Amino acid sequence: KNGLDLLFFQWPNCIKEESEYRNDTLVRRTSYHRNCNIKMVESFRNGQREGYTKEARSGADLDPEKSFAVRTALRWNPSPSLDVQLNADRGYHNMPVVVHSSLGANFDPERIELDSAPREDRDYWGVSLDAAYDLGSVKLISVTGYRGARLTNVIDTDAGPTRAIQFSQFDATAQWSQELRLNSAPKTRLQWLAGIYLFQEDADTFSPIFLDFTENLGLPSPTTQTIDASNRTKAFALFGQASFKLTDQLTISGGLRWSKEQKIFTFNQQFTIDIPPLFSSYPRSRQKTRWTDVSPRIAIDYRASDNLLFYASYSDGFKSGGSTSVSLITTPVPNVFAPESLEAFEAGIKSDWFNDDLRVNITAFHYDYKDLQVRTTDAFGFLIVRNAANARVDGLELEMSAQPIRGLDLTAIAAVLDARYGEFIDPVTLADYSGTRLNRAPKLKASFGAQYAFRLESGAEFAVRGEYEHMSRLYHQPGNLTAFSRAPTHLFNGRLAYRTADRRWSIALLAKNLTNERRIGHNFVVLGEPRSTITPPRTLVLEVCFTR
Repeated sequence: KNGLDLLFFQWPNCIKEESEYRNDTLVRRTSYHRNCNIKMVESFRNGQREGYTKEARSGADLDPEKSFAVRTALRWNPSPSLDVQLNADRGYHNMPVVVHSSLGANFDPERIELDSAPREDRDYWGVSLDAAYDLGSVKLISVTGYRGARLTNVIDTDAGPTRAIQFSQFDATAQWSQELRLNSAPKTRLQWLAGIYLFQEDADTFSPIFLDFTENLGLPSPTTQTIDASNRTKAFALFGQASFKLTDQLTISGGLRWSKEQKIFTFNQQFTIDIPPLFSSYPRSRQKTRWTDVSPRIAIDYRASDNLLFYASYSDGFKSGGSTSVSLITTPVPNVFAPESLEAFEAGIKSDWFNDDLRVNITAFHYDYKDLQVRTTDAFGFLIVRNAANARVDGLELEMSAQPIRGLDLTAIAAVLDARYGEFIDPVTLADYSGTRLNRAPKLKASFGAQYAFRLESGAEFAVRGEYEHMSRLYHQPGNLTAFSRAPTHLFNGRLAYRTADRRWSIALLAKNLTNERRIGHNFVVLGEPRSTITPPRTLVLEVCFTR
């Protein structure tokens, strides 16, 4: 369909094929061979839309979106004890990001004058091999993976018709991983697993940053900064977990993970014209770091009945450190940030009521962070990561779903969050952010949905659905300044759907952001002025599906 011709394996005389189409495009195909125990699944996705923002002078779309993805899985069962699956995927996602000057006199979320068109192209691919061999009392599982990706990113950072700063970034990554795991036999009183994990990643970035604003400062001439950096990561981990049923209702679990990581950073910063002391070139540097961590987990589950479960857990987590290479803060070495650690306490209830017509799940949690990694920006608006001393998060989540009458489905999800820095003094600006709210951590996030579906006399089905989403104010930068925050949002979405009696055809009309609410999606500082991205406007989607 749509000029897309696909070649796939066939096994003569015993093949069965199932295909699914959407918008006249093949999105999924399944082929399997009963005698050979081989099954192949292919999934496809293709998307394209016009942009939300026009260039004021030319009228051109600045942020159109285009994406394509294909995934193939080949499964082989040569014997009842061996299961092998080969997975492969390939795709791209092109979606430029338009940066606005949100305090400009002529601010318009739909039109802007830029000196160059933005660009963000992501290409990715990967293969993995999963194998499981049943040895009777234990099962051996192997997961091997390789992934690669490339990124091309161009942003008109000054958000104006005359070039002052233009940021470009070209990334390439390749990673390999291997996991070997032993699992105990199912349906025994003691369940356990043990394994090893290996990981290796090579990441390279090249960033030319055009600094034409230097002329406006009375400096000799424009200059261009180029950053050439790399990150080589090797990681190794041992892990194990066991669960034991003390009674038919009470289960205790414990786990332990030991991790070791090594990272080597190289960094080279050059300027076409040095303007000391503000902008100075440095030779290539090399830094090597190592981290180790031991992370435990303890949990207890109590099943009071088939429809009521109480649980509680304690765990200790670890997130490795890294480096930020792209910044206008000139330095002979990259910005290296330390690992962060987390202590997590959780307790909750999972329950079903009235013959499973009502489901209620409640979770309470408390997190203690040490050396929390905070995404912030330097004085020129470029993203960097720094460590806060510590932070605390307390929260409560409620999830409900109900079917009060036949055909009517109701859902409600709410999360209340109190997330604050315990101690955080910026090492560069010396600003004290202690006690302020964490970045991107709203106090309240809630959503409600209702869907009513009914059958027609022909056997076809019609459904109507409405959704409401609310999120309180969130902050993009430490310090909780209103100028660098997203105001509370209220989004309404809707969906009308029709499905034929044979379930082969369906058509749906989706509407997102019905009230056309436009908000600041993200904001930061460039040369002392706010810059922002804007959330999408009202969006209508017509979806047609066919299953063969």
